[in-house]
Amino acid sequence: MSEAGGVDAAGGELVSELVDRMAHQMRNPMQAISVNLEVVRTRVRREAPGLWDELERFAAAAEENVRLLSRRLDLLLAAGRRGPDEEPSTMGPVRLLTDLVAALRFDRDSPVVNVEPEGGAADAGVRSPPGALVALLFRLLAAARSAASGDEVAIRVRREEGDVVVEAPLPPSPDGGAAPGWLALAGEAGGRASLEGEGGARLVRVVLPGA
Repeated sequence: MSEAGGVDAAGGELVSELVDRMAHQMRNPMQAISVNLEVVRTRVRREAPGLWDELERFAAAAEENVRLLSRRLDLLLAAGRRGPDEEPSTMGPVRLLTDLVAALRFDRDSPVVNVEPEGGAADAGVRSPPGALVALLFRLLAAARSAASGDEVAIRVRREEGDVVVEAPLPPSPDGGAAPGWLALAGEAGGRASLEGEGGARLVRVVLPGA
């Protein structure tokens, strides 16, 4: 590493630029798929209405996959752009957690992660730099899976006095999340973290500013 962390900084900028450029090239064909689907729909409605119902099922499935890919690309972009100059924006942590779980197959590969919103938290928003929040939530998901003693594990999200609280279990060993690491990750995301419990009841509690 060079003085003042020059190598790390340059590497981060390179990753950010690569992600931005590649994302742009991925969005172009995604947009082309959507446009061509609409062209096909228009022609079928006009020239072969008998095929409309069957075509619409396939078109709807294709559009849903395009939307899914777009959301996952947004996660990748946020992670790639993570840095000290990120501006906070309003996001839904439950939606982000759910998208991350699906993108990483944590909803299929054991131990499966269940995101459990409580007390109206499903629609709660937070103000946070996107890349920092994605990084924090990914670490929470990874920690929860490491702590799982069975085939499933839960991450809980709830409202608390205007803020949004996310809780994830930690492995009994401190290797699952040393306090300084969680404090730093939560701080980057504009929140604060604390470790609670002992042994198999350890968890990390992150409080994020409500939007």
